[in-house]
Amino acid sequence: MSRTALLVIDPQNDYFANGNFPLWNADEALKEMVNAIHAAKEQDAASGTGTTCL
Repeated sequence: MSRTALLVIDPQNDYFANGNFPLWNADEALKEMVNAIHAAKEQDAASGTGTTCL
């Protein structure tokens, strides 16, 4: 049996508008990450220990 998993690795606060190293389009990327997390949860994707889901 195989399962699909979504892996989001360490989105740092420093990369957002008020952080030390702001990146272009970080807020839009965060929205896409949240959408992907919700879609994975709807599809019952596997989640690992210690995973924080929004």
